[in-house]
Amino acid sequence: MNQVLLAKDYIGEARNISIFLPENSEESDLSGAMALFYTLKKIGKNVNLAIEKISPKLDFLTCASDTCQTTVSIDTTRRNILEMRYEKNENRLKIILLTKGGQIGEEEISLDHQFITSDKEKNIIEQFSSENQPDLLIVLKARNIKNLSLLCESDTIDLENIPIININTEQPDEMFGNVNIIGDNALLGGVLIGVIETVKDNIFDEEIANCLLASIVLETDNLHYSRVSPNIFGAISFLIKEGADYSKIVEYLYQEEPCPRIKLLEKALEKLIFQKQNNLYYISLSSDDFKDAQADHKDLVFVAERLKRHILQASSLLLLWENRKITFFTQGMIWSEDKRLADDISKKFQGVTKKEGFLFSAKEKNITAVQKDISIILKQQIARK
Repeated sequence: MNQVLLAKDYIGEARNISIFLPENSEESDLSGAMALFYTLKKIGKNVNLAIEKISPKLDFLTCASDTCQTTVSIDTTRRNILEMRYEKNENRLKIILLTKGGQIGEEEISLDHQFITSDKEKNIIEQFSSENQPDLLIVLKARNIKNLSLLCESDTIDLENIPIININTEQPDEMFGNVNIIGDNALLGGVLIGVIETVKDNIFDEEIANCLLASIVLETDNLHYSRVSPNIFGAISFLIKEGADYSKIVEYLYQEEPCPRIKLLEKALEKLIFQKQNNLYYISLSSDDFKDAQADHKDLVFVAERLKRHILQASSLLLLWENRKITFFTQGMIWSEDKRLADDISKKFQGVTKKEGFLFSAKEKNITAVQKDISIILKQQIARK
């Protein structure tokens, strides 16, 4: 029987479920486990995450609200602050400082953020008692059962009589689970998407999606690692559509204000479509997308580089965008090993062949009309195969 469907049956029958991770697990694994926690809670299970503490880096995933304490620190080594006051209106707070010794530079100001959590984090890691022990264990990324010290040292869990769902991204030393879901060389976030969507239809929400996307961002160092599979972009696009906030995740994990190019990358990931018949990833960005991201067309260079580094390993990439910089028209770029696809586009649109692809422009002011022309070309490609 399919192992994911078998896991669904075990989860459906269980009432008390405990999720275990190996000691010193990566933060990417923990955020994936939190996604599973929220999923099981949502379907009415008593569930806990058997860890000692949640990393402060992931505080934003445990908060019931966005309540956050921000500390503004100023280096006063070279100047004295004589007076401090503030002004606050509906949309803006001004902190006014009177200094002696010159003006304060931006490099002398730092911000520290700390989320104010209620009892939510405590509820996540609260342990089951001997009277209310779990009737199902879910183990993530353990090489073997001995890899789980919290589980092996527990006096309340009877390993001989409690079923185990073992979820891993590589072959473990032993198949110790009643159910073994192994995603060979996959990302844990990607594997868990498949498990969670099987548990219940339309189960994803902002909370679950944010945890899964945080797991993917952490495990790939924000899509920098060379091991990123083109398939993971489809998963990222799906999670953004389900409510994940890519810019917010990057901001909290890397302590960086989301810049326009990151916001534009999020728009591109959200709009990403994979056309299997042509092995093509297709993105279409409107002028409103640039406006919402406060981005310029020069930011497309960053977006294209981040995407094609991974996608072009196995697929083609077509990027279409509206350009209002001088006059209103539509532009596009195709990167592909399939010369026929690039040739067909070059016959329809004026453009120039670059080192890695074909840059083209369309006179049509409406990007929808260009999309229709592209759609016809892609259908012709499919008909030839």
